[in-house]
Amino acid sequence: MGLKKDQLVSKILETENKVPTKAASVKSLTDYADLAQKQSWKQKLDPSTRELKNKAFKITGTVWSDAIEKSLDENNHVHIPKMDEPVYIDRPIVVTTGTQIIVHPETEIKIIIDEVEHCLIQNKNIVSGQDGP
Repeated sequence: MGLKKDQLVSKILETENKVPTKAASVKSLTDYADLAQKQSWKQKLDPSTRELKNKAFKITGTVWSDAIEKSLDENNHVHIPKMDEPVYIDRPIVVTTGTQIIVHPETEIKIIIDEVEHCLIQNKNIVSGQDGP
């Protein structure tokens, strides 16, 4: 049983309002805009259907990976406000314990992919099932 879009947005905003006040002092991702790069790339994932196709699609957007990483390095937090375009990343966001990523509910984050799946967020200290729990 899924939530309707307006119910989901309401729940997300409710959660955002519970974020500790120190998060309010965190710089916005846009404060690091000088680290973002406008790029073009090709991918086999159809942007309209999100299905893999046999042809490549040219995508152009702003890649924010360096900006997100810098904010996390400086603050252990990042606040991604409402953005008019998707926030593209070209690698997983690596987080540590206590990291906060606050994203406006209408902002879309997309990872640049080719034919393989990638994770968006990865724990820096992940323990493999072979090494322990």
